[in-house]
Amino acid sequence: MNKIKISETGEVDIKSVENLSKDELKQWIECRLHGKDIQAPMDFRQGDSPYYIISLLYPKLNRSVREDIRDIILDFVKEMARNEKSHWTEEAGHQLLLLVNSLHLDEAAGFLVEMAESKRFFEKDALSLMENLHYRILQTIVALDYRNLRPEFWYEQIRLASNRSDKYIGVAFDGLTLISLRYAIHLLTEINGDEAEDLVFASFPYLVDKYDINRVAPLVEEYLPKMKPTVRATIQSFFADEGYPLKYQEKPDYAGIRNVLKDLLYTLTGENIYNLQTQCARI
Repeated sequence: MNKIKISETGEVDIKSVENLSKDELKQWIECRLHGKDIQAPMDFRQGDSPYYIISLLYPKLNRSVREDIRDIILDFVKEMARNEKSHWTEEAGHQLLLLVNSLHLDEAAGFLVEMAESKRFFEKDALSLMENLHYRILQTIVALDYRNLRPEFWYEQIRLASNRSDKYIGVAFDGLTLISLRYAIHLLTEINGDEAEDLVFASFPYLVDKYDINRVAPLVEEYLPKMKPTVRATIQSFFADEGYPLKYQEKPDYAGIRNVLKDLLYTLTGENIYNLQTQCARI
């Protein structure tokens, strides 16, 4: 049985990894992601996650070994998605998804969507988003730039987490952006001021960098009248800081004007009433 060798400097010997059979490679990766690797021990004091060394070695390996690794990881993700008794849960599940993200394993996207739609990994009592495996699944879908989804998928994620203090607004916004920039901006009309502050801080710098502020700003202006005042103020402040003040003007209160003019009818007679009625009808 082949084993991974460690050099005198503490580095993994590339050739020893390439000499592993596919089954041996699978066993090592599985142990590694579960934090049970005894061939290449981890130094948690340096903050290394179990998946990281695989990600680091991957581009240095020959093509056939890289293909084997991708096949192995995809099999693990498939098992996680379709086997309810899968051991890819908790921290091991997080490590697997971090590796999927790192290797940009696009083929895994369909399985990730299956997991998200099943809600099997949603942990309503998780202390933070990072501890919530369902959220990690959503993050990975976005990281893979997966666009073949309906907007309703992301709105469902927001509804799912509606009772959590750390709602899924940010990841849903990023996911909607992949489908259509308009869908993402429309979401701003449905959130409150605190949610907008978090969203602007986390997502907007990337948004205007990726899509160009000259394209994003006019679309945001279109939706400003539909936003809550606190959300609108947050968005306007961001674009002003970016050197692109948004154009916005409060719409006249046509209903109020109409009511005032109708009240005036009671004080007028004859031709003046007819003229005023005509003007009211035009408003």
